Amino acid sequence: MIFTANRRWQFGALALLVFIWTVSLFHRQIVPAGMRPWHHSSHSTEGHKEGHGEGQTSDSSPPLSPSPPKQHGNVHVTPTNGGFDYTVKTIAYVFPQFHPIPENDKNWGVNFTDWDNVKKVTHNSYGLETLRPTEEIGYYNLLDYGTRARYGQLIRDMGFYGIAYHHYWFHHPVMEKVPAAILQDGQPDVPFLLSWANEPWTATWDGMPQSKVLQEQDYGDMEHWRVHFDWLLQFFEHPLYINVQGRPQFMIYNPGGLGELGIHMFAAFRRWAIEAGFPGMDIIETRVQPEEANNRGLSDAMSEFLFRSGSGLDATEWPSTKRVSKVYHRGASVTWDNTPRYRARGTANIFAHPTLWTIQVLEIMRRMKLEPNPVGEENFLFVNALNEWGEGNVLEPSVQWGDGFARSARAAIDKEKTLLPWRDQKIDAGLKMVASMARSSEAGMPIDVCVLVPMRTCVARFTEPDTASELLDSLIAQANPNWRAFAYRASSRAAESKFCEKHVWDTFDPRITYADDAVPSEVLDQDAYGASTLFSTQHVLAHLEELSPVCAGARYLLVAREDSAYDAAAFDLVQTGGSPDIVGLRYMTANTLATALNKPGGPEAWDRYCKRLDDSSEDICAAAQPDTPAADLALGATLLSLAKIKQLAITDNLFATANTSATPDQAILQKLHSEAGWSWVASTHAKGSCDLVGGHTYKSCGRTGRIWLDVPSTQSTYTSQCMSLHSIANAHGWLVDQWDMVTWRENPFCLRVSQEKYGELFAAGA
Repeated sequence: MIFTANRRWQFGALALLVFIWTVSLFHRQIVPAGMRPWHHSSHSTEGHKEGHGEGQTSDSSPPLSPSPPKQHGNVHVTPTNGGFDYTVKTIAYVFPQFHPIPENDKNWGVNFTDWDNVKKVTHNSYGLETLRPTEEIGYYNLLDYGTRARYGQLIRDMGFYGIAYHHYWFHHPVMEKVPAAILQDGQPDVPFLLSWANEPWTATWDGMPQSKVLQEQDYGDMEHWRVHFDWLLQFFEHPLYINVQGRPQFMIYNPGGLGELGIHMFAAFRRWAIEAGFPGMDIIETRVQPEEANNRGLSDAMSEFLFRSGSGLDATEWPSTKRVSKVYHRGASVTWDNTPRYRARGTANIFAHPTLWTIQVLEIMRRMKLEPNPVGEENFLFVNALNEWGEGNVLEPSVQWGDGFARSARAAIDKEKTLLPWRDQKIDAGLKMVASMARSSEAGMPIDVCVLVPMRTCVARFTEPDTASELLDSLIAQANPNWRAFAYRASSRAAESKFCEKHVWDTFDPRITYADDAVPSEVLDQDAYGASTLFSTQHVLAHLEELSPVCAGARYLLVAREDSAYDAAAFDLVQTGGSPDIVGLRYMTANTLATALNKPGGPEAWDRYCKRLDDSSEDICAAAQPDTPAADLALGATLLSLAKIKQLAITDNLFATANTSATPDQAILQKLHSEAGWSWVASTHAKGSCDLVGGHTYKSCGRTGRIWLDVPSTQSTYTSQCMSLHSIANAHGWLVDQWDMVTWRENPFCLRVSQEKYGELFAAGA
């Protein structure tokens, strides 16, 4: 039964890959050459945006690597990836204010703009400086030609595709002069679209109905809709306006405000677009939770507007938002501090940092490329925002960060193109691997490493910092490709077994197989109430010839934890000559990290925290050796002779017996080395390097843009651990005077308490 179930899964996987390959060939034949979706989209901002600007701006741009202006026109050709027209097109929201308008003169005073709000504050209620523009850009007037040309160049230098202008309509256009200037002088000369900020203007800047309304949002009847559409048409017809296969893209923020009326208004807009000569028109509805736009019917497309799309201020949570539309465009926010508008009621992302932001945006892009929109549709990433100075949310240079976030954006885009494959590229690579595996089998080439992956929790990717996907990705990245992996559910209490399988399927790598029923339920129950998966692993080893015959023929066995990841050179160690029975890796786990850092003699000096983690004199990656402390020794940090371990697992019930020990991993390895006389060699990789990085450690923490809190273990107020913005704030509050923010700015992957707080903790004997 085990053999049948597993082989059915393996053959099914291969059949699916072949089917997808066939479909891909079909797609390439039916999609005409040069038929490229022109995707452009728009979105709106939180609350209403009003203002005027005063200063003149310089034409200078941040010192990013300049890129030439893009060529635009009615036919837009995108680079192809494996025959599929996929690119991530990043679009920045632009707040088209910072110049005088009559409505703001009436509501807030003559010549009012958001610059007035920005100038009135210097710090937020948490103790951080509020963002201010650098002298180079100043308190500009957004109507100024040089200002618009400058931020157009910034868009290009960052590698962004275009701009989404917030658009305001109250039976007539309001604050329309900035986008309208494009029609007059062509600046900025980048693709753009409009995003209808569909909310009333209120005295509290939030568009909420309970606030004092300054400008009511009234939709009128079809005649009013037609006036609105005709005004939009002049933009739709502009050669730089973003469209998808000729269909103008029009965004609407807070579509729920329209109710059922929206269905009829959008139907009219689409008809009038066709009458104007377009093949159609797409309405991109912004997802503003808890209201879901497509509750009223199918949407052309949906987009995220962070952080109003359900993920809050914590950037590590953004990629976890589920897509809720066939065409779904993701979003990101840059920084956030709306103190200029709300004063003491303002909220802020106190741990916004350019370096962390690069990683956080890459995680969003990773999910986009794993779950792309259908062929023929674009994949937009909407970034909020280029210039929301009143909300402290900007890509433009600030006094506090310089052009750090602009550089960070460029770095993310460059890395996305080189490091993150599209799903279709993974499929193609999987098919090539199938052929390569067949040739290797025919040539009788041995497999170096069989990796067993017992899946205990099966946490969904993007929801936690360390998941099985990171482990599997690290296997695929191995410089030595001669390995196979067999993953299996190892606990009857696995939260969502469907996620176990999804981790494997998302790799599209035929070297990795999975069986949900490899282990009988009675064995799973034995692992369910402990912390190990040794009963399940014992069973798999005893039946490995049936479950994974190819894996069973490997030279070495590796039993990996699902929350770990391996360095790309880890498997090279079995190719260095000789055939030791045990190859010990250099590794970091939560236990080894604690042992390395919590030395006898009490806490270290305050200024050693965080710095010690990157100090070359500190060896925070242990070497797996026979004399390693029992609590620190990890089975996943050793490569074991597979032929010998299979025999012991069967005859001596090795793994199940070890499960009774307080340190089962050490019990297994000590039995092999001391009692059975197995030879053991240690990793030859350099001190300070890690062949294995376990979950919930300093080195694993930064992979997803989180922060390691490094504190003395001899006090109880704070605990060294991997944390995100929300987990830090929930545990310790939002005030930043408890933290050493100066050192954190230098190394955003580690946070320590301030010197004053450190003194308080130990003076009080905490």
